[in-house]
Amino acid sequence: MNKSYIDSIYYLEYKKIRNKIRKYDSILLLNRCIEFLNDPKIEIVRKLPWHVLLLIKWIFVDDQFPQTTKINPSKKDLEKLINDINRIEGEVIKYQKFDNLHILLKRFAYQQFYYQERFNIFAFARQLILFGDLEKNHYFKKIFFKKTGLNIHEFIKNSNYLLHHINNKGYYHISSNILNEQNFKAYLRVISLDLASVNKWVKQVSKKEREPSEFYEPTMLLRYPLIEIDEKYYIYHKNLLNRSLEYFIYDVLKMDNPNLSMSKFGIIFENYIDKLISYSGVNYIRENELTNIIGNKSKIVDFIIQQGESSILVDAKGVEMHYRGKTSLDPDFIKGKIKTSAIKAIEQAFASIHELRKVESYKFMNKFNNNYLLVVTYKELFLGNGIEFEQRIGKDFFRKIRKEYGDELYIPLQNIYFITVDSLEFWVEMVNKNKITFLDVLRNAIECDSDSSTQKFHFQQHLEGMEIELDAPDFIYKSFKEL
Repeated sequence: MNKSYIDSIYYLEYKKIRNKIRKYDSILLLNRCIEFLNDPKIEIVRKLPWHVLLLIKWIFVDDQFPQTTKINPSKKDLEKLINDINRIEGEVIKYQKFDNLHILLKRFAYQQFYYQERFNIFAFARQLILFGDLEKNHYFKKIFFKKTGLNIHEFIKNSNYLLHHINNKGYYHISSNILNEQNFKAYLRVISLDLASVNKWVKQVSKKEREPSEFYEPTMLLRYPLIEIDEKYYIYHKNLLNRSLEYFIYDVLKMDNPNLSMSKFGIIFENYIDKLISYSGVNYIRENELTNIIGNKSKIVDFIIQQGESSILVDAKGVEMHYRGKTSLDPDFIKGKIKTSAIKAIEQAFASIHELRKVESYKFMNKFNNNYLLVVTYKELFLGNGIEFEQRIGKDFFRKIRKEYGDELYIPLQNIYFITVDSLEFWVEMVNKNKITFLDVLRNAIECDSDSSTQKFHFQQHLEGMEIELDAPDFIYKSFKEL
């Protein structure tokens, strides 16, 4: 079934819902959606927040927004609209072709996981360490102030205040007991839009035509997780606000010039991964030390952790999956979107081992089963391990690797994992407290993933399965408490 046919089916179904939306008062329908999303009596599986937020997007993007003095929708009216959206998704999926279940699950993960996780205090506090401690005239500090009118510490402090003062109805009303009311109002302007602005902004960042990928996109409302109505600041969904604040500084910094910002962030992120590995207390070598051993090569990993005769290569990639990569079912398209991150990291790992095997003191790297690779990313890519990566999107890539380095891979595919910085933080805390080693976790993960009945979707599940309480490094707590 070709794409244009699927798009046309989708648009016809969308128009039916749009016409129903136009029967109702826009603001009252929006209020009904927000009330529904913040109702604690309704469990998440019934809320389908990704569908309700898509409905809110369609309310905002409509040429007739805002419509007033029309019908006030009832709860049943809203439920019917949600059911209609759910039905459209089912219709679209029927016509979409996918060859790999994991790629389909990845798309659902980007659609739904946002709303199923608690507030990540460590991700929120991590922003202070990554950006708050930069020198005063650093590019990122200047850009963030230019974009928001706030410095990074002010943003974190105000976010912390907001999270503790949203009432159980899902809104915040400015009170007179704020220490710095003017500063807090400036903060609210950074993370919210009023009704007069939201229609223009959503149209500006949304595609002109409706298309099925809308169902699986992380909502654009992550940028402005609050809406101001009559001097009250409503949150669309509590977990949407949480996800927004956890990565807000990073997201703002990469907005206008992502290539420049990501190249600068890469250095900061690599230094942070260095800090984490150092905190674990293991023996490891850094990129500059590797350069001294094998010479100044263009392809080289950031770190190698050494445990006995095993080597765990670590490469830090301060990236996230491109929007289209999150929603696509096309393996070749996804591969193109991770060429400079995941694929580059694997190339660097194989090149590093290739050179180290020429050095007498590193001959043990010939025992290829003892080599492992961790590709650490800032946000989740949902790529799994090397076997899944090859099967889903990397067959041609690994064919090229085998041709270049020989049939016997320097790193067995099952020894390659893509993990987030969140997982690494928990992991190094375990190692620091002598509860487990890096190799213990890797060997357990490899064993679990060798059997489809115990295989995990992402690496965090392996850490949770170790039956050790997950906690973050002390220095993250310390940084946040000092603020």
